Amino acid sequence: MAKLQGIELPEETIAPGVEDVLGYAAEYRVVVPSTYLTRPADEPVLIIGIAAVGGGTDGKVHADQEWLWDLWADEVLVASGRDLRSGAMGATHEQMARTLATFLSSDGEALYYGYQPEAGNASVDYGPEAVEVLTGAWEQLGLFASDDD
Repeated sequence: MAKLQGIELPEETIAPGVEDVLGYAAEYRVVVPSTYLTRPADEPVLIIGIAAVGGGTDGKVHADQEWLWDLWADEVLVASGRDLRSGAMGATHEQMARTLATFLSSDGEALYYGYQPEAGNASVDYGPEAVEVLTGAWEQLGLFASDDD
């Protein structure tokens, strides 16, 4: 079962193929909530998949951990990475998904307003599909990141 704002979702709501995060079993998947009461036709279903490198347990705090992540939009993988780390205080899978959403939202907002990132910024590595999704969904990701229920 996946979680949506603390509500368990049946597996049918998860996009096919989202069970892996860069070849690892996704230990945590979440559908990023829509910004509307009903999802408009032009707003993609966003799914974030997170896995701790070497394996982890959902709900457990993992300190000094490297994390793998995927971002799916309407069943299409648009971005992925191995560039998240939880510090000495540690974090759960859900906390890391929200941390990732914060960064993706920030990059999406910058791209939306035409900011051209410098070489070495994560934004430079986004492909055209990721740029399109992030520029259209930065507010949605930001609302998810800031929701602390």
